[in-house]
Amino acid sequence: MKPDLQIDPALLPALATFECVARHANFTRAAAEMGFSPSALSQSIRALEKRLGVRLLARTTRRVSLTEEGACILDGVRRGLAELGGALSALADARGQPSGRVRIALSRIAYADLFSPHVVDFSERYPGIGLEFYLDDGLTDIVAGRFDVGVRLGNSIEADMVAVPLSRPSRMVIVGTRDYFARNPAPRSPEDLAAHDCVRFRFTTSGRLARW
Repeated sequence: MKPDLQIDPALLPALATFECVARHANFTRAAAEMGFSPSALSQSIRALEKRLGVRLLARTTRRVSLTEEGACILDGVRRGLAELGGALSALADARGQPSGRVRIALSRIAYADLFSPHVVDFSERYPGIGLEFYLDDGLTDIVAGRFDVGVRLGNSIEADMVAVPLSRPSRMVIVGTRDYFARNPAPRSPEDLAAHDCVRFRFTTSGRLARW
């Protein structure tokens, strides 16, 4: 019965040692590259040969050469180590770039004014980040909805939230059509507004009307 040669993760350091010794054809030079003593590398190779049941290297006092079995597996070992190194490099590159999904709860007005003009540029600059917008004119619970970001007016921020400004302070203004003011006197003070008709906004979540 052939021995089970399924790759054991514990063999990876020994296989890397084998590749290095085979490349240098010398234990001393390989040891200098890997930062170990020549005797430690020799013991690692012997343990690998015992595990595989074959001799991989022919050792003499002057040089080290591959056996037929060693030459047979060397290319595969090199390809495997190269693929592993490439995967680790790709992981390192990925960790250096922002990535993931960001869920944002905001009103339609906030999206149109603050986000919509910049979405394309942001996506091109950070292709690893996916933006998920939840457009809701009510004050959706950011925590309960498992959102990463919530865009709110300054007076609608919970006390325990970490807030950063996204725009300069905005002023609310009251406007009327020319036809309306042709039929009604223009208000001269805030108190005069009580005598005027108003189209008011009702908040979806609380049900209250915006102050007039």
